[in-house]
Amino acid sequence: MFRTIWAHVVRMRPVPNQAGTKSGHYAEIGPAGDGILLSGHTDVVPVEGQHWTRDPFKLAAERF
Repeated sequence: MFRTIWAHVVRMRPVPNQAGTKSGHYAEIGPAGDGILLSGHTDVVPVEGQHWTRDPFKLAAERF
């Protein structure tokens, strides 16, 4: 039931790059044209050969 309700509340669509090899995701919550836009991305990078100041696979909290 939750998925059915969520599908009616959130409108999502992929936004592919020009080559069509990867995509971002566009999501709207609320009334069309008057809701909230969510935008984000995920980076996947190799760990080898890079200088990391901390473990890249361990969650870290920072205060700014």
